[in-house]
Amino acid sequence: MFNRKKEEENNEEVMSLETTKQQNKELHQQLTNKNQDYMFQLDNRLNELGYHSVKKAYVFNNMYQEIITAQKSSIPAKRIYGTVTEQADNILGKNVDIPEEEQEKSPTWMLYMDGALLMGGLFGIVNGISAWRSADTQVGLFQVLINFLVGGLAILVLTKYAPKPGQSKGLLKYILATIAVMFFWVLIITFAFAIIPDVLNPPLPGPWIIGIAVVALIARWYLKRKLDIQGTLF
Repeated sequence: MFNRKKEEENNEEVMSLETTKQQNKELHQQLTNKNQDYMFQLDNRLNELGYHSVKKAYVFNNMYQEIITAQKSSIPAKRIYGTVTEQADNILGKNVDIPEEEQEKSPTWMLYMDGALLMGGLFGIVNGISAWRSADTQVGLFQVLINFLVGGLAILVLTKYAPKPGQSKGLLKYILATIAVMFFWVLIITFAFAIIPDVLNPPLPGPWIIGIAVVALIARWYLKRKLDIQGTLF
């Protein structure tokens, strides 16, 4: 079955997407008619399943090379990978290494929404428990809303400065960005409280706040999968 080759000891970089696609076209022409048909059907099947086009290009590049090698021994693609359906399911469960710059990211509004629901939900849980356990702790409606609004922006900023996995380069910028984000978050909330009249910021019961937070986190989990949001920080 399908297996990606391990990185060579010299840690050669993965080809760019443009180079990979061009090579795929050339390799496709070297396939037998039966193998071309197999790849055509597999391509259609993966498209139906909503598989990422960038990942598919790198997966197919590896497959083309394996198929061409097997053709020399008259071994068809179906014999290597199984049926088109089996291979499509197998590909969906594989991790594919692609260059960082080629990784797909969802539109900014999706990333903002995802971050807003996440941070608003998490802060809502904390604020709700505090308000529930202590009668002296009051959390207003505006405070709950501002955590959602500012939380989305905070996540967008942190995502931009987040270092690549396994690398320390850019870590200092990320730490400074985190500090700056938290500082401005507190500053915005403090400033807002000073100008927002109490009538627009009524205190909410702790259980209500927790309920809002739980709904937000569930909505985030659902939308992240429903919309297939990519490029999030968490």
